[in-house]
Amino acid sequence: MKKLIWLFSIISFLFIGCGGNGSNKEAKELLQKILQVVGIPYDIVINICQDDNNNGICESFELQTKITLSKGDSFEDIFEKIKLTEDGKYFLETRDPKKPILLELQDRENVFYNDGKFTLTYKGFKTYEDNETKELSILTSMVDNGFLREIDIDKIRDLNNQDTQNRFYSMLLSTLEKNINTLFEAGFDIKNALLADLKEMSIGLIQDGIRDSLPQDLNNCGNNMECVDSRLKITESKITITKDKANAIKDSYILGDEDNSNSSNENKLLVSKISEEYKTYNSNGDLIDSTLSIITYKYNGDKLINYHQYSSTSYTSAKDEYTEDCSLTYDSDGKFIEESCRGDDGSVSKYEVIYDGDRVVEKRSYEDNKISNSWRVLEWSNNKPIKVELINYDENGNSYTGTEFIEYDSKDNPIRVIWDYEYETVKVKREFDNNKNPFYWLSIFQDNSYYAWTEFWGKNNVIKEISDVTYKDNEDYKYSSTKIYNINYNGSNMPIRVESKEVGSEGYKTITTTKYEYIELK
Repeated sequence: MKKLIWLFSIISFLFIGCGGNGSNKEAKELLQKILQVVGIPYDIVINICQDDNNNGICESFELQTKITLSKGDSFEDIFEKIKLTEDGKYFLETRDPKKPILLELQDRENVFYNDGKFTLTYKGFKTYEDNETKELSILTSMVDNGFLREIDIDKIRDLNNQDTQNRFYSMLLSTLEKNINTLFEAGFDIKNALLADLKEMSIGLIQDGIRDSLPQDLNNCGNNMECVDSRLKITESKITITKDKANAIKDSYILGDEDNSNSSNENKLLVSKISEEYKTYNSNGDLIDSTLSIITYKYNGDKLINYHQYSSTSYTSAKDEYTEDCSLTYDSDGKFIEESCRGDDGSVSKYEVIYDGDRVVEKRSYEDNKISNSWRVLEWSNNKPIKVELINYDENGNSYTGTEFIEYDSKDNPIRVIWDYEYETVKVKREFDNNKNPFYWLSIFQDNSYYAWTEFWGKNNVIKEISDVTYKDNEDYKYSSTKIYNINYNGSNMPIRVESKEVGSEGYKTITTTKYEYIELK
């Protein structure tokens, strides 16, 4: 194993409390964990802690160079603590190894704001097993914050030449710090500056080929450090945030933080009822049909566990009514995995999602125990699906395959979507506001994951949508429609009434009125 410079080990002894809902093993067994700080000089590390209260700050027990841990100490009231012993190793005492980890840094020579301090954030350990190792680096912070994947950084952190490896890490840290200064000058606070810095640098690294071409180019340089430096200058240019760029992205991050600043209020609000009335008119303005749908939701804490739907559709000479009850299932980590529904006519349906780590990679729907459609991600960008395989099945099991292409804005809203099927192509353009979508933050969504309808909806609300349909067997015939949304919000900036009006090129018109009711999470 090659020797890594700028690396030190932290041996973490975790004392799991005897109370709570954990297993006996988790409650009693002494666990040893190892943290490795990589690519960051240890002399700018001022603290490492578990973020017990999720405030992003190590509030006490700052690291010192020589502290003796007494084995007889009581840990009854200790939630987070790191101590540096004479052999250069750190001891972490905690009840929960899965709490987030903070790496506090201070570099007054290169960061000119906030007294040179900035903090990299990480997810906690994955397991309760002994000798689990977690790397603390700029790259793994990008991964843990959802901007890169493990597979993206595997090759770049295992270069053939150690001098090349060190120069890459040095360039990465130097650029991170220069970007912090630029973002502060543009009006960012430290929290938004770090978020924007990590995200924009991740985008630049992806564009520069971090997964394949960048490590290959650096390895091809061999021992020629002039070649290495020349190639790293290209990378640096792609991950550097200019003043113009900082000003251009400021609104999206500042507005995003304003959304987050209200999260303490928003997270207490859960959708309890949705009433939707849908009416269709022909080109003469005559009402063709109307549908009333009422959905009521039930929760266990902040997790949606079931809902009941009633719908009534009226035609010119008939009326249909239908009810359905659905329940949701979660795995041991609290991730949504399945929705099962039963209608009053005896029909059953199921919807399941498949994960790779924390993100959804495939979704499948079933009707009466037969698969009806599937959705599988073929290509990703910054942890968002950009190319998706769509398969629909008829009653005989015959498949109808298409491909979905998705383009996002800086706030991760899907502004352009293309559905390309064998016989038709559908292109959609959308505009969004800056307010939260009531569905996005429900507990069925996981951090950095894209679930059921996010290929249709984003973090914000759609205010305009233009659709164009082209039929491949008759390209002269095209259909288009424009849909406008008028949204009323409550005091927490959550939608309470949405009226949408869609007008098609053939004169057909639909008007949908949706009303949202909320309950406060206690």
